[in-house]
Amino acid sequence: MKLKNKEKRLCGGKLVVTDFKRLNPEEGLFLGEESPEQFCKELAAYTVDGKVYINTEISLFDVAAGIFEAFIPESRETLKQYQIEYGRKFPNIKTFEEWGKYAKTEADNEKIIQALAVLMVPLEIKRRSIESSYYGKIRVFPS
Repeated sequence: MKLKNKEKRLCGGKLVVTDFKRLNPEEGLFLGEESPEQFCKELAAYTVDGKVYINTEISLFDVAAGIFEAFIPESRETLKQYQIEYGRKFPNIKTFEEWGKYAKTEADNEKIIQALAVLMVPLEIKRRSIESSYYGKIRVFPS
Protein backbone atom coordinates (compact mmCIF):
# COMPACT_ATOMS: atom_id res chain seq x y z
CA MET A 1 0.00 0.00 0.00
CA LYS A 2 1.66 3.24 -1.12
CA LEU A 3 0.70 6.51 0.49
CA LYS A 4 1.01 9.52 -1.78
CA ASN A 5 0.06 12.17 0.77
CA LYS A 6 1.45 10.25 3.75
CA GLU A 7 -2.11 9.48 4.79
CA LYS A 8 -4.82 7.30 3.34
CA ARG A 9 -8.44 7.37 4.48
CA LEU A 10 -10.54 4.29 3.82
CA CYS A 11 -14.08 3.13 4.58
CA GLY A 12 -15.56 6.61 4.63
CA GLY A 13 -12.81 7.92 6.92
CA LYS A 14 -13.32 5.24 9.59
CA LEU A 15 -9.88 3.83 8.82
CA VAL A 16 -6.83 6.09 8.49
CA VAL A 17 -3.41 4.76 7.51
CA THR A 18 -0.58 7.14 8.35
CA ASP A 19 2.78 7.57 10.08
CA PHE A 20 2.05 8.13 13.78
CA LYS A 21 5.00 10.55 14.00
CA ARG A 22 2.76 13.02 12.13
CA LEU A 23 0.12 12.85 14.89
CA ASN A 24 -0.04 14.44 18.33
CA PRO A 25 -1.49 12.01 20.90
CA GLU A 26 -1.65 14.80 23.48
CA GLU A 27 -4.41 16.66 21.59
CA GLY A 28 -7.04 14.47 23.23
CA LEU A 29 -8.24 12.95 19.97
CA PHE A 30 -6.94 9.46 20.72
CA LEU A 31 -8.03 7.03 23.42
CA GLY A 32 -5.27 5.73 25.67
CA GLU A 33 -2.61 7.38 27.72
CA GLU A 34 0.62 6.43 26.01
CA SER A 35 3.52 8.82 25.97
CA PRO A 36 4.27 10.33 22.53
CA GLU A 37 7.27 8.00 22.26
CA GLN A 38 5.20 4.91 23.09
CA PHE A 39 2.33 6.09 20.87
CA CYS A 40 4.65 6.06 17.83
CA LYS A 41 5.44 2.38 18.49
CA GLU A 42 1.79 1.26 18.44
CA LEU A 43 0.29 -0.49 15.41
CA ALA A 44 -3.15 1.04 15.83
CA ALA A 45 -5.04 3.61 17.87
CA TYR A 46 -8.70 4.54 18.29
CA THR A 47 -10.00 8.08 18.26
CA VAL A 48 -12.75 9.27 20.60
CA ASP A 49 -15.25 9.09 17.72
CA GLY A 50 -14.44 5.51 16.72
CA LYS A 51 -11.97 5.91 13.90
CA VAL A 52 -9.01 3.57 13.83
CA TYR A 53 -5.57 4.81 12.81
CA ILE A 54 -2.94 2.34 11.54
CA ASN A 55 0.75 3.22 11.88
CA THR A 56 2.68 2.84 8.60
CA GLU A 57 5.98 2.57 10.49
CA ILE A 58 5.07 -0.83 11.96
CA SER A 59 5.73 -3.97 9.94
CA LEU A 60 2.65 -5.65 8.47
CA PHE A 61 0.63 -2.43 8.81
CA ASP A 62 -0.85 -3.13 5.38
CA VAL A 63 -2.14 -6.53 6.53
CA ALA A 64 -3.83 -4.97 9.58
CA ALA A 65 -5.28 -2.18 7.44
CA GLY A 66 -6.57 -4.72 4.91
CA ILE A 67 -8.29 -6.73 7.62
CA PHE A 68 -9.94 -3.63 9.10
CA GLU A 69 -10.96 -2.52 5.62
CA ALA A 70 -12.64 -5.90 5.08
CA PHE A 71 -14.31 -5.95 8.52
CA ILE A 72 -15.70 -2.41 8.73
CA PRO A 73 -18.56 -2.91 6.23
CA GLU A 74 -19.49 -6.37 7.57
CA SER A 75 -22.46 -6.99 9.85
CA ARG A 76 -21.95 -7.89 13.51
CA GLU A 77 -23.36 -11.33 12.76
CA THR A 78 -20.76 -11.89 10.03
CA LEU A 79 -17.99 -10.73 12.37
CA LYS A 80 -19.19 -13.17 15.03
CA GLN A 81 -19.21 -15.96 12.44
CA TYR A 82 -15.61 -15.10 11.49
CA GLN A 83 -14.62 -15.14 15.14
CA ILE A 84 -16.18 -18.58 15.69
CA GLU A 85 -14.79 -20.07 12.48
CA TYR A 86 -11.26 -18.73 12.85
CA GLY A 87 -11.30 -19.32 16.61
CA ARG A 88 -11.89 -23.02 15.95
CA LYS A 89 -9.08 -23.11 13.39
CA PHE A 90 -6.63 -21.30 15.68
CA PRO A 91 -7.56 -22.08 19.31
CA ASN A 92 -4.05 -21.31 20.58
CA ILE A 93 -3.97 -17.74 19.20
CA LYS A 94 -5.10 -15.50 22.07
CA THR A 95 -2.57 -12.65 21.95
CA PHE A 96 -0.58 -10.77 19.32
CA GLU A 97 2.58 -12.32 20.77
CA GLU A 98 1.19 -15.83 20.17
CA TRP A 99 0.20 -14.76 16.66
CA GLY A 100 3.71 -13.43 16.02
CA LYS A 101 5.24 -16.77 17.01
CA TYR A 102 2.73 -18.61 14.83
CA ALA A 103 3.40 -16.30 11.86
CA LYS A 104 7.13 -17.04 12.03
CA THR A 105 6.54 -20.80 11.78
CA GLU A 106 3.65 -20.89 9.26
CA ALA A 107 4.41 -20.72 5.54
CA ASP A 108 0.80 -20.23 4.34
CA ASN A 109 0.06 -16.48 4.23
CA GLU A 110 -3.70 -17.07 4.14
CA LYS A 111 -3.54 -18.96 7.44
CA ILE A 112 -1.39 -16.22 8.96
CA ILE A 113 -4.00 -13.61 8.00
CA GLN A 114 -6.87 -15.75 9.27
CA ALA A 115 -5.07 -16.22 12.59
CA LEU A 116 -4.62 -12.45 12.85
CA ALA A 117 -8.31 -12.00 12.06
CA VAL A 118 -9.13 -13.95 15.25
CA LEU A 119 -7.57 -11.10 17.22
CA MET A 120 -8.90 -8.29 15.08
CA VAL A 121 -12.62 -9.11 15.12
CA PRO A 122 -12.89 -7.98 18.77
CA LEU A 123 -11.00 -4.79 17.85
CA GLU A 124 -13.54 -3.96 15.14
CA ILE A 125 -16.38 -4.66 17.57
CA LYS A 126 -14.69 -2.32 20.07
CA ARG A 127 -14.32 0.35 17.37
CA ARG A 128 -18.04 0.15 16.67
CA SER A 129 -18.82 0.44 20.36
CA ILE A 130 -16.68 3.58 20.65
CA GLU A 131 -18.34 5.04 17.55
CA SER A 132 -21.81 4.23 18.87
CA SER A 133 -21.04 5.81 22.24
CA TYR A 134 -19.77 8.96 20.56
CA TYR A 135 -22.51 9.41 17.95
CA GLY A 136 -25.42 7.62 19.60
CA LYS A 137 -27.31 4.84 17.91
CA ILE A 138 -26.61 5.96 14.33
CA ARG A 139 -25.93 2.99 12.06
CA VAL A 140 -23.91 3.52 8.92
CA PHE A 141 -23.15 -0.14 8.29
CA PRO A 142 -25.25 -3.15 9.31
CA SER A 143 -24.72 -4.19 12.91
